[in-house]
Amino acid sequence: MKSLAFLFALSFPALLPKDVVQWTNIEQAGKQSLASEKPIFMLIGTDWCKYCNYMKLTTLENDAVIDLLNRKTIAVDFNAEKPVEFSFKGRQWYFDKTQKTHELALALGKGDNGKLIYPTLLILNTQNEITFFHQGAMNSEELIAVLKAL
Repeated sequence: MKSLAFLFALSFPALLPKDVVQWTNIEQAGKQSLASEKPIFMLIGTDWCKYCNYMKLTTLENDAVIDLLNRKTIAVDFNAEKPVEFSFKGRQWYFDKTQKTHELALALGKGDNGKLIYPTLLILNTQNEITFFHQGAMNSEELIAVLKAL
């Protein structure tokens, strides 16, 4: 019976489980980054951001992107509007109720223009310094080039 199921799965590869990005939270990512010496890839977004959701359905579903993110980084999908408290970079971080945005998103995600734009993509080295910063969506080819350079 198992061999029949195996043959069926081979006949219909779309039914096989697909690899996914192994997301973690930012507090765990900080610890894992030090232990593994891998940088942190961080997607700062929101639930309502259409470009964030588009990236999740396209770029972040690309097999090469998934492979590179899982092999070369600790991946964090950070919701800037989620009211959570955690420790990262040696301090406690809180949700800013007046700005309705998390402090960490405000601290890391503002560009030269002083604005937080969704999505914002970051790569932090093991000392939690920003080594890559991009505001706006990226396609698979663009993100693959960034990840291959790590």
